[in-house]
Amino acid sequence: KLSTLKRFSVLLITGLMLVASGCGMFKDTKLEELYHDVTARYNGYFNARMLTQEVVEEVRKTHQDDFNEILSVYQFPSKEKAKQLTPKCDKIIEKCTRVLQKHEESKWSDNCYFLMGKARFYKGQHSKAIQMFRYVSSKYKERPTASRSKVWVVKTYLKQGNLTDARAMLTNIQSQDQFPQDLQYKLNLTKAAVAIQEGSYESARRQLRTALPAVS
Repeated sequence: KLSTLKRFSVLLITGLMLVASGCGMFKDTKLEELYHDVTARYNGYFNARMLTQEVVEEVRKTHQDDFNEILSVYQFPSKEKAKQLTPKCDKIIEKCTRVLQKHEESKWSDNCYFLMGKARFYKGQHSKAIQMFRYVSSKYKERPTASRSKVWVVKTYLKQGNLTDARAMLTNIQSQDQFPQDLQYKLNLTKAAVAIQEGSYESARRQLRTALPAVS
């Protein structure tokens, strides 16, 4: 949650900018841009992000590993769990949609689209999730969410059992000139997940060992 001081500062800044924008003094200025960034960040997007964390944590808590089988890299919800998560996922989509309708030009727009993709994934709408992730990776090429979205495309294909397209997308990612270093461990985990599905366990082991320092 926001601290009292930070919450007060956000409310004060937002209030001042609302007055200014109402007067028409700061139309198409840096102050108006700041207004959209602040209100998008601390209103709908903040709440949607908190809900997404709740969804991820709920999946983690209810996931049960089968130690008679090779353990999966990712904890994906079952169809039954996806149905249970649908109300929260719908709220995430609703909140992000409102932010985008009111603050389309804010610097948090890509994050909202990304959260909507994850919400689609967790409620079991995998094709729509892929569409959303591909949209983010295409429109916001210079932002970290583009790379994160590409990894999620691979993860979604794996959830669908579509190993061919997962491998093709992974090859596309690897053909990039440079993948963000701070996200490299996520890519390594995805490589490991694909390798396990292919039965390439030695390759999976190498990728997991590489990613381990960042996730431990």
